[in-house]
Amino acid sequence: MSRVVAALLFAAVAAVVAGSARPGASQPGASQPGAVPSQTAHYQPPVALSKADAARLDRVIELLESIERNTAPARAVKAGPDRPAVAKTRCAGCHTPAKADKAGGGFILFGDDKATTLKPLSARERTRVKEAVESGAMPPDRALTPAERSALTQ
Repeated sequence: MSRVVAALLFAAVAAVVAGSARPGASQPGASQPGAVPSQTAHYQPPVALSKADAARLDRVIELLESIERNTAPARAVKAGPDRPAVAKTRCAGCHTPAKADKAGGGFILFGDDKATTLKPLSARERTRVKEAVESGAMPPDRALTPAERSALTQ
């Protein structure tokens, strides 16, 4: 039984048991006028279920099991490539600090020459990257796949 179904079942049982409490039963200390209820928990013996409550509980269990049987398991969503991985494989050839310097002041995407971290970009720089990627201007050697483009522009 899944955790969700178990939690729903627990909540249903608690509701049935709470509904079975005897009317007029008082909490300790509540019978005295002006008494402050105790902050500690008091043991209360379990209440036996009436036949009607037991029947309702059985119906709740049947419904929950039906939901579990008829609910398809969640499909794993295949994640696309992440931004750092795409940038490292497709952009590091030209946009590390040393290579950008060698190109005469090219655009720097990485914080180091090994392309281990992307540098924080300003809003203007992010816009420039997005426009270059979406227009197909970057990378110039080979077009990005839609998943790679999405990873770089999100």
